[in-house]
Amino acid sequence: MANNGVFSERLKALIETLGLKQGEFAEMASIDQGTVSTWLSGKAEPKYSQLQKIISTFHINPARLFEWE
Repeated sequence: MANNGVFSERLKALIETLGLKQGEFAEMASIDQGTVSTWLSGKAEPKYSQLQKIISTFHINPARLFEWE
């Protein structure tokens, strides 16, 4: 799912748009805060199951997080 940092930048923007802190975002999505931190640093990307949690928790189109648009 390599995207050259697109995911991390778009996730940062989403968290900011939602007015949340990283820890709040992680808690709401039931994802470990360390995992979210790794995504934000661009060191890793979410597994499908984690992406599903983000999509369903925040009711967003996955294209918003990737260059699928």
